[in-house]
Amino acid sequence: MIYPRSIYFLLIAFPFFVIFLFFRYQSPFDLLPHVENETMLPKISMIQQMNKEKESMLQQIAKERESMLQQIAKEKESMLQQLKMKQKEPTVSQNIGVNDLCTLIDKGIAVDSWWKYVCLIERSIDKPVGYNCKDAKNMGNWKICFDEKYSPIRPDKPCLVYSFGIAGDFTFDEAMAKKGCEVYSFDPSMGLEDYTHSKNVYFKNIGLSHVDDDNFSPRFDIYVKKPQIWKTRTLRSVMKMLKHEKRVIDVLKFDIELAEWKVMMNIIQDGMLPKIRQLLTEWHIFPRGPKRDELKTFYEMHRDLPSHGLETFYRRGHTRRHSNILKFNSQAESCFVNVNFTDPK
Repeated sequence: MIYPRSIYFLLIAFPFFVIFLFFRYQSPFDLLPHVENETMLPKISMIQQMNKEKESMLQQIAKERESMLQQIAKEKESMLQQLKMKQKEPTVSQNIGVNDLCTLIDKGIAVDSWWKYVCLIERSIDKPVGYNCKDAKNMGNWKICFDEKYSPIRPDKPCLVYSFGIAGDFTFDEAMAKKGCEVYSFDPSMGLEDYTHSKNVYFKNIGLSHVDDDNFSPRFDIYVKKPQIWKTRTLRSVMKMLKHEKRVIDVLKFDIELAEWKVMMNIIQDGMLPKIRQLLTEWHIFPRGPKRDELKTFYEMHRDLPSHGLETFYRRGHTRRHSNILKFNSQAESCFVNVNFTDPK
């Protein structure tokens, strides 16, 4: 028989016993599931968002990769087609010899290179003479035509010679002076003041150019080995300076190391050819000049010289080296008569 007091004791002790068992066999964190959920939900949401963004980025990368592969495939196909075309139409390297380039031009192969214009300039220079001079003579180291129509020596007219580029060699100038010509010799590279060199030979410390310049700085070469400042003038300005505006230049000679290209163009543009009976020059193409993008213009100028009345009676190509681009050299002499020249009355 159980007494009421014992039952009362059990009723009081039982809840404590149940609480003891609960804490003994269950984690205390499980008691507050709502607290854990409130803490973890933002993190879970952030992770889910990051996963979505990651998936979106991977999809975008995959699309870009596919697009890139397609573009590469197109470019590859285009390059292959270009290579096939190049195999059909051989190209010319910058270091190929001009003879080979001319051979390619002969075969009708299109060549777009500065070498092309060097070749065409040389061909233009090497064409058969346009005027057959019956009485061509060496005057020092230059040819002069003494045919009656173009001879600088005329019984009723004074002879005037301009000689640009001396380098200490007056043989041409003196030979013309002995023929009775009044000779003006010009060369600022010699570093001399104006003086009378010999009978009828007058030295001037001025250079010929396509512009008037009191402070011209020449490039270094075999004639200029230290910094110099020159005074240069156009042909028109030289004639004005010497008070020769109303005279004729019977022989104009210039050997001026690359400046000849633009000087010739200036002479044509200034309308000076009607004042010139004979013209002698040396053409130069060196590794550092003229500028390669100017060669086409210079070729066209040289090609068109006969249309301005200049016909060669003598020409000679020399010192032509094409195999080594660093030592490239092309030089030639041309002697012209002006078939359009008319003696002033």
